[in-house]
Amino acid sequence: MRKQSIHRIAACMLLLLLFIPSLASANSPPPAPQPDYVLNLEYPPEETYCIAILTQDSENALPAEALRLAYPDSGPMIDALFSLTDEGWYPLREEPDGGIVQRAGISRIVWMDLAQRPTEYRLLFATQSGLVQVTDTVVRRHYSNYNVYEVAANRVIQNINYRDYAIRVIIAVVITLAVELGLLVAFGFSFKQNWRLVVATNLITQLALNIILFATEYFEWGPDESVLLVWLELVIPVIEAVVYARLIRERTTLRRIVYAFVANYASLVTGMMLYAMIRGDVYLFYMTIFYPVIAITIIFS
Repeated sequence: MRKQSIHRIAACMLLLLLFIPSLASANSPPPAPQPDYVLNLEYPPEETYCIAILTQDSENALPAEALRLAYPDSGPMIDALFSLTDEGWYPLREEPDGGIVQRAGISRIVWMDLAQRPTEYRLLFATQSGLVQVTDTVVRRHYSNYNVYEVAANRVIQNINYRDYAIRVIIAVVITLAVELGLLVAFGFSFKQNWRLVVATNLITQLALNIILFATEYFEWGPDESVLLVWLELVIPVIEAVVYARLIRERTTLRRIVYAFVANYASLVTGMMLYAMIRGDVYLFYMTIFYPVIAITIIFS
């Protein structure tokens, strides 16, 4: 009877994988686009002004003549944009919303789509009355897309949206626990005896995972985030397999180890799938990737 119940669980998981992603993607509205860079001006000028991101990428620079034609009444400000080309600094091709020239009093400047997010940049600020100032080089930190430009001090303060980052982490932890606790039962382990161990183990590994990812990305240590994530997702199942093999008292040691790897794999791919659904881009091959999880669950039940 219990074996039949586990087969039903596996069948239900398979049906959910087949139908929920397609229904959700078909009925969900497309997500609101997120800006690549947001700059809030502290005490913006009460006159027309120009602000631009300067990089050392000359190939993706704004064309000077086209700008002069587009803003014929702002010649001196447009000329100021190209005043540092001899030093190797060029205005980024993408203009912010509202254009490179902003109205008086505008305090929030948004670049929705940057072809290449600069890792080092400077801001050039020029006003209609002739003020021109350029910041020191800013090393752009990951997770710092919302920034403040202090006009009077001529400096950029990078801000991290900790709330959004915390929400992402909480969602990832909830998905991980839901999948891994579900598979705990599917593998024939007692939920009552083992749920605390699974929850505690995953909270520790998820906390360590996110601290490492955040620190390495923000301070630009080590490899690319995607490469590091792959290595961490290989290490974490090994750690959890050792914990479960030693502390779970039911079933065979092999089953405990297999559970650790399958549960981690399933929670990772489930999170990726939900992320794709939220973005309105469902990866159909995900279902094919997930089939081995269902098969292993059935085999070891």
